[in-house]
Amino acid sequence: MASNSKNESVQNHPFQNTPFKNTALRVPDFKRDDVELLKRETLHQGFFRLEALELRHRLFEGGWSKPMRREVHNRFDAVGVLLYDPERDALVLIEQFRAGAIDDAVSPWKLELVAGLAEKVNRWRMWRVARRGKRRVAK
Repeated sequence: MASNSKNESVQNHPFQNTPFKNTALRVPDFKRDDVELLKRETLHQGFFRLEALELRHRLFEGGWSKPMRREVHNRFDAVGVLLYDPERDALVLIEQFRAGAIDDAVSPWKLELVAGLAEKVNRWRMWRVARRGKRRVAK
């Protein structure tokens, strides 16, 4: 039985069971094995961790990249809550100081979603972090 390669590629497309059925979009099937970690160095360990990674990765056109160095800021996962007040038809945001915005020409205090860090990814804990943030804003 002869096969139509165009129809086969559409049927085997990674987005066939999602709302994204545009077969013009081709996403390579890269995985963790397509990155080679050559060296990992901790540059700073404090509230956050900063690491220097030396790595190389597979290229879209085939083969491997040259080794590269990248600094990576590691932090815990976070959860954010978009609070809505239907009586006022308004979103609830918090204003918070951000050290990373110290050089912002307007202000290092930023309006943000209610959010918090979660040390372990766990749906129950993420929900608890969100509830704690909601209670903190309500006070």
